[in-house]
Amino acid sequence: MIRLTTTGVRPASTIMRARVLLALDTSVGEIDPKAVIATRLGVSCETLRLVAKRFAETGGDIRATTSRKKRDLPPVPSPVTGEVEARLIALACSQPPAGHARWSLRLLENTSNSPRTSRTWTTPPSAGS
Repeated sequence: MIRLTTTGVRPASTIMRARVLLALDTSVGEIDPKAVIATRLGVSCETLRLVAKRFAETGGDIRATTSRKKRDLPPVPSPVTGEVEARLIALACSQPPAGHARWSLRLLENTSNSPRTSRTWTTPPSAGS
């Protein structure tokens, strides 16, 4: 684990978690108080607690403790379902409307019947909303 903190290119969070685990390792003898370890490593006591908790939850797996958790699902489900995607592909493969040489993204957006969320305003929002 010392190599993890000293060699190679790794995310800073991975190195920080490995350093915390090394500092909390009880197999090398008596460890310092958590406040001293936190100050020495430049992290909070809460970070020490969370890393130790995750180490216990993963059954002592160092790699699982130091790396990021894999997310099960995206935070927001995609509004594009298989049916919507199929309709969009069929529309893009068809002939463009009169007056257009090819389909553009804006033209597909304006022509498709799928609900749309706009991130721009045609008029600025009022101060009250």
